[in-house]
Amino acid sequence: MSLFNLIKATNDQDSVMAFFESRGYQNIQKKIAESLNTILSATKGDQKCFIKKFNPNGRPAEVNLARITTEVACYKHLPSAILIDAVELNIEQKYIILHWADLEDTGDDPESIEALVDLGLNVLPQIDASFLPEVLWDHYKEIFEKAKQLHTAGIIDDPKEVIAFFESKKDLIMNAKKDFAHQDFNRRNVKTVNRKLKLFDFELSRPNNAMVDMASLYIDIKDRADLVETFSKRIKESELYDEELLDLMIIRRATLFMYSFIDVLKAGTKLQFLQNNVEAYKEITAKVLRSTSN
Repeated sequence: MSLFNLIKATNDQDSVMAFFESRGYQNIQKKIAESLNTILSATKGDQKCFIKKFNPNGRPAEVNLARITTEVACYKHLPSAILIDAVELNIEQKYIILHWADLEDTGDDPESIEALVDLGLNVLPQIDASFLPEVLWDHYKEIFEKAKQLHTAGIIDDPKEVIAFFESKKDLIMNAKKDFAHQDFNRRNVKTVNRKLKLFDFELSRPNNAMVDMASLYIDIKDRADLVETFSKRIKESELYDEELLDLMIIRRATLFMYSFIDVLKAGTKLQFLQNNVEAYKEITAKVLRSTSN
């Protein structure tokens, strides 16, 4: 199944398409993609390509600049084996252009989940991520504030005990081995090209522990018991596996994701990918709080 499908452009999208036409791109078409950014296909000469134009999405300008700077840095430093080749990387104009490739979805069967776990635990941790900014404890303090806002919105229970648990595990979190972590590692951002796994969307990538990416993958497949079973078996075979750290990173990921969609959750909209995060948060917070009371 293809990652993208054609949709009709809006006026805003028309202006973006006109922007790229002025740069010599033709046959520009908007694509359906699970992305907050604008995804296009186009040609330039005989070359077909993907275009990703970063959208503000209500974020401060410095946050958006940091995101595209990170993505461009990843395309410059990561191994080509896990990337689609870049055509243009433009931080100032906030876009990246990649060579066209026939993308196939992955991760809908146990064998694919094994491959994704292997990528996250055996390939990515071998990559030196020193070209990216470090994750400081302030990052977790920001998560605590977002959790409080989720509580105020009636989405989660009072996070006071959860925050205290995180603070008690600060040394575990901050002293864990840190290598390249995608930090948005799910089936949407990993596709197959000629039976090889390729990664996309590096806006959030940082040096971090390997359980960060495993947490994202776990939440992504949470509604599929067969895939979770395969995931759990495979991850426990790795020397990088740390159950407590994984639990913490699941809570981290779910909190950030729920906060990004706080208005949707407040409206009571039921979307599977959101429900996975809500349920993962409830499940794992209950688990860790039980452990503290024993």
